[in-house]
Amino acid sequence: MVRGANGHDAMRAPHVKRGGGVPKASLTRGTFTDDPDLHLVADGTRVEPRVMSAGRWCFDIPPGTSRLWLMSRSARPAEIGLNDDQRLLGLCVYAIEVQTPTATLTLKPDSPALCEGFHPAEQNDGIALRWTDGKSELPSFLCADDNGAVLVISGDALPRYCRLPREQTSMLGDAFENLGSNCDFALFQRHLGQSGAVSLLRWANITHHDLISGLENRFEGLGDLAETSLIDDDDYRLQTRYFRLHTFAPVAQGGERAEILRTGCATLRLLRRKLLHDISTARRIFVFRSPDPDFDHVAMRRMARALSAIGPASLLCVGLRDASEATDRVTCLQPGLYAGYLSRFVAAEGPFDEWRDVCTQTLALARPDAGMERWG
Repeated sequence: MVRGANGHDAMRAPHVKRGGGVPKASLTRGTFTDDPDLHLVADGTRVEPRVMSAGRWCFDIPPGTSRLWLMSRSARPAEIGLNDDQRLLGLCVYAIEVQTPTATLTLKPDSPALCEGFHPAEQNDGIALRWTDGKSELPSFLCADDNGAVLVISGDALPRYCRLPREQTSMLGDAFENLGSNCDFALFQRHLGQSGAVSLLRWANITHHDLISGLENRFEGLGDLAETSLIDDDDYRLQTRYFRLHTFAPVAQGGERAEILRTGCATLRLLRRKLLHDISTARRIFVFRSPDPDFDHVAMRRMARALSAIGPASLLCVGLRDASEATDRVTCLQPGLYAGYLSRFVAAEGPFDEWRDVCTQTLALARPDAGMERWG
């Protein structure tokens, strides 16, 4: 925060990546609103802020809450005429605080406990911040006990949001979770409006052999400092015994390197637990894509066995097949195991039409009562 002219604390302006974005001609003044519509969803129930002031929202968390989401409108700065930033941004968070009758707990923006729905932490003039994507799950230890609690969000909103709701197809990406082998499927999810959703293997480089080994061993040892190293590239990469992962932290010098490694290991440990929990609860269909011709139906079934030993989650394995060979894009190999095929993988900006077809057909097979017309 900075001190305003009236003596009160005022939030810094939201920090977004700068560029030369030009407003789209089709967006008129009536299309926009400056209201971020910030609210909670506590076990499926919407909770409005009890107090709102400049850069500060206070919520009463219902007693006994088990899952808590921070929700808001979201927009891509490039699409609302701010700049060329393509990220889907909801709220710029400076601190999250929970107040109970006996204690106060504060989470800083760089906390590894902030995972799903949060972009990587940033610094703006020495101030730590973290953007949500509009749908962010808060860690369960913030939920209220039988005595209730107050949640205080310190942050700032974009200067404007589109009034239109999120495209319905964002729900399509929310039904799946990426297992690798690289970021191909994560790019598709970002295209659907899920750029902030974080999971262990969303941006990981991993072979199907290493993934099967990791699942069979429940990724034992992942996040151990002695078994993790930093690789210098465009950004730092975390090298583990199973895979290599983006940190999105620019290459630095001296003591910063040790801190990035320490924080990275803590994040790996947390995301490992989250992945195992997601598999055990079967909340999503897990996706692994690979161009390796050795990733055949035998390997797919072995991967499905390793997954099912942890929990009842379904698996979609995606490979390449010549367009002239294509019949159905997706086939069911056995209950809970689906093989999907693309004629090509994608670049950062798509095209994503084949991924959409594969996911839509998989959901039609896996969840025939879901009402597939809403995914198109």
